[in-house]
Amino acid sequence: MSKNNSTSRALGQRTLIRPSEIQSVYGVSRSSAYLWMGQGKFPKLVHLSPRCRAWRKADLDAHFGLTGDNR
Repeated sequence: MSKNNSTSRALGQRTLIRPSEIQSVYGVSRSSAYLWMGQGKFPKLVHLSPRCRAWRKADLDAHFGLTGDNR
């Protein structure tokens, strides 16, 4: 198994997804996510610290319709 494949799977099992990781997990660019967030069409980021933000994976899965067997 390639390192890239195992990294993607590890990211998919996390509960928080950082902005730098969203494209590799969901195929959405970071700039599109920020644009949609500003328009109210995308889940909001959770503030983890003054300089660290992430999306809840459950919120993203619900937004993209990935629940249960669809994951």
